[in-house]
Amino acid sequence: MTGGVALNCVANARILSDTDFQRVWVPPCASDSGAPLGSALWHYHQTLGYPRQFELTHPFYGVVYTDAEIMNALDNAGLSYRRLDEEALIAHVAEELALGKIVGWFQGRFEIGPRASAIDPSWLIRVKPQ
Repeated sequence: MTGGVALNCVANARILSDTDFQRVWVPPCASDSGAPLGSALWHYHQTLGYPRQFELTHPFYGVVYTDAEIMNALDNAGLSYRRLDEEALIAHVAEELALGKIVGWFQGRFEIGPRASAIDPSWLIRVKPQ
């Protein structure tokens, strides 16, 4: 399914529970803007007969930056930084969140689609202390 309606999790669950469908697949980039792309792809494959060569298997098709590019951007912005191993990084982030600070997490490629904020490198987390 695609289109904005495909992002309705409740409706998708009802399709599974109230119909004979056993699986529902929603691409990560489901939106109303996908209709023109889908139409073009259908024509390309069905009418013109070109073979399928690409399969959308994950949502991580966005930009990826090298460590050098990241450090250059931080240097150009005048920001301080330090590189940590995974264990130290997780401990530091947990400590900062516990103090009520905001943490920006940058890792890997950008995720595509309207629900991408969970892994998008610009995602910010803030936990309020109790």
